[in-house]
Amino acid sequence: MTQLSDGSVEQIAAIPALREAAHAAAELMALWPLTKAEQLDNDAKYGEDLQVRITQMIAQVLCGQQISRADADFVYEGADSIPGVDQSVVEALAAANDAYDQMASYSDDHDVQLLFDADDMLAHSDAAHAAEVAWDDDTRQVIADFLSDAQTYVQTRVEADGHWLISLEQSVVAQRFALLVIVADMLLHAVSGIGKHLTAEIGGADDQRITTLARHAVPLVLVVNEFAEQLGLPRLCCKPERLHGVLAAYATPNSDTLASDSSRVLAEELAPLAVAEWHRHRDDVLWDAAEAKKRSREEDEAKSKAALAAKFAHVKDDPTKKTVEL
Repeated sequence: MTQLSDGSVEQIAAIPALREAAHAAAELMALWPLTKAEQLDNDAKYGEDLQVRITQMIAQVLCGQQISRADADFVYEGADSIPGVDQSVVEALAAANDAYDQMASYSDDHDVQLLFDADDMLAHSDAAHAAEVAWDDDTRQVIADFLSDAQTYVQTRVEADGHWLISLEQSVVAQRFALLVIVADMLLHAVSGIGKHLTAEIGGADDQRITTLARHAVPLVLVVNEFAEQLGLPRLCCKPERLHGVLAAYATPNSDTLASDSSRVLAEELAPLAVAEWHRHRDDVLWDAAEAKKRSREEDEAKSKAALAAKFAHVKDDPTKKTVEL
């Protein structure tokens, strides 16, 4: 686990993949403040879509099965049952939405109890693997200490540079993203030690070990995004299988996240996810309905012309036919 310091932040910030992500973040954030009504509406829709995707991902980890986007949408809209869908899936989605909403003010008041309440909401759902999400008191204390250290570090940086949290300079955005990565590393270190029995139970089954770690870690998605908000960074999202891949690359064969390069490994894994999500966010904000409709019509016309040309490609011109002046 990388220790939190100016030096460690600079080291992670210098990673090329992370600098590329910082560039994508700066491009997105440069759109603000949004002034066009359509862009404001687009951003609101993106926020709703993001919550649906994140809660779908959390519920899938809790249930250990695929959950459709349609079902996630239904529960986000308030459905408390869905015909043909196991009620435990609906409850998992509802718990994920409650936990998501519970964390909404963390970026402003930094109250770690919000995270613990969110963890309880997920752990007390009827999902098949909900119990594995629960953190014990020792784990919660470590998490609280890490987050307190992170808040102290942010305060120190802001006192030294009042523009640190709002600068769009790539190097500064990279520093903030590096801090987010290091804090995520610290939090993963905290939850990876849950239950002294973990290694004994799963032995050498690496895939199962990572699946178990994902269940312990999934509530962290919420606090990492809230901390990103505090740092003036856009939010992140990924599919469950991608989360599994990130954790597989991050964790060592012995389920040990104490490796000195763990933050670097995590940075290399998170950076491309961030680039993809932040490009998506920017494209969604800039989406122009009228222009999209026009392009769609032009594409349809081009396809129709191409199909018509192909249909009559075998018909040859008659060289004896007189040209008709129009």
